[in-house]
Amino acid sequence: VLGMFGLLMVTAFVNASAIRDFSCNTAQMMFSTPLRKSEYLLSRFLASTLVASLPMLGISVGVIVGSWLPFAEAEAIGPNNLFAHFQAYFYWALPNIIFSSAIIFAVAINVRSTVAAFITTIVIAVINGIAANLMTKLDDQTIGALMNPF
Repeated sequence: VLGMFGLLMVTAFVNASAIRDFSCNTAQMMFSTPLRKSEYLLSRFLASTLVASLPMLGISVGVIVGSWLPFAEAEAIGPNNLFAHFQAYFYWALPNIIFSSAIIFAVAINVRSTVAAFITTIVIAVINGIAANLMTKLDDQTIGALMNPF
C-alpha cells in the first residue's frame, strides 16, 4: 500500500515537472537559451525526484518522532532502531523512487501527456503485482525477482 502511494506521489511530482513547460507553451523560450536541452531536462528530472523523495523521508521521520512522544506506548511500538529507518529509506524507498521517476519522466517527456504518465504508473503497479504473484508460486524465484521492479 505504501509503495503504491509512493508511486502515485512520484507520478504527480515528476509528471508536473516534465510537462509544465510544454503545457504552458514556455518550452520554446526555455530551449532558446544557451542552456542545452539535456542539461535542462536532467535538472528537471533530478529536482522532481528530490521533491518526490521528501514525503517518503517525512514518513520515516514522523514514525521516529512519534515513537518519542511521551504518551506513546513503548510496549505497543517496540524498540526504535534509527538504522532500520535509514536502511529502509536508502535501500528500498529511494531506489524505487529513482527507478519509477526515471520511467515516468521519460514517458511524460516523450508523450507530453498526464494521462500517459498515470497509465504508466498503472502498468508498473500491475507488473509489480504479477511479479509478486509469480514469486510466491515459483520454486526458483529468480524470474519473479527479475520481473519485480520494486
